[in-house]
Amino acid sequence: MKLSSPDDKIASDAASILIFTLEFHAEKVTMVSKIVDAIYRQLCDNNCMKDVMLQVITLLTCTSPKKVIFQLMDYPVPADDTLIQMWQAAGSQASVAPHVLKTILLILKGKPGEMEDTVTEGKRFSLDTTNLMPLAACQALCTFLPLGSYRKAVAQYFPQLLTTLMFQVFYNSELKPILKDRALYAQDALRVLLNCSGLRQVDITLMKENFWDQLSEDLCYYHGVCFIAKTLSEYNFPQFPETLSYLYKVSVEGPRRSEDTVIVLLFLTELLNNYFKDPLPEEFLVLFINWIKDSNPVVSRLILHRIVHMLPIINKVD
Repeated sequence: MKLSSPDDKIASDAASILIFTLEFHAEKVTMVSKIVDAIYRQLCDNNCMKDVMLQVITLLTCTSPKKVIFQLMDYPVPADDTLIQMWQAAGSQASVAPHVLKTILLILKGKPGEMEDTVTEGKRFSLDTTNLMPLAACQALCTFLPLGSYRKAVAQYFPQLLTTLMFQVFYNSELKPILKDRALYAQDALRVLLNCSGLRQVDITLMKENFWDQLSEDLCYYHGVCFIAKTLSEYNFPQFPETLSYLYKVSVEGPRRSEDTVIVLLFLTELLNNYFKDPLPEEFLVLFINWIKDSNPVVSRLILHRIVHMLPIINKVD
């Protein structure tokens, strides 16, 4: 591939031709993943053509966002400076921001180290022996979320990002002895999300309580989920309606893992306990009853424990 040629002129000419093709005949461009990989390797070896190569990444993301993002998440973690520059180039256009975030959320359905191919519906994008793409996706969110071009998309996908990152923080805390410092990327992304969503005071409050440091150490994560929900409620976070709606949707559809069910249960009940003082709507009562009957004894015991702290609904649930 001429993009990876050691001859600067050949590589530059190839990039220029590719830019022209992407601008006027994007449908003719194939082998997107190989092009992205060739650009990464070219930039690692020779940075003098950085601008033209990054322009190719921007255009490729506009035409094939899913393929570009999957390839960009398939490099070693932590990302090097070259890869971060490519992330920034991929995130420069607001028009594709929703597609980029949807792809990252798809990757974040996976669990670090998980060997299943469920994330890509049977297609394995990574050739590594373990799945570290979720770690890369969390680190990438720290780059994408603060971008001005992503402001609208971040607001649109706030509930999904919030819930998914809470899952990832839990997965990473379980694997901390193996992941070491890489276990903090999900936590960092969660903090960036709060700060980019008008919830900086929530992050400051959590920081003053030494919450983040304790969360990365030995604090019971389930207690941490409740504390995040309680702090968000204290600041009347404006995303409450859509977050509640999304949590209910996830609860009805059923999360992918038992630990996800526990996290959703805790987060949802804590929000309800802080926002509703009157009897809850019928659909939540039905949901609680279903949790009581759950085949997982941890879930059934936990919901009964939570109901004790939600006095207005005890009689109705009984």
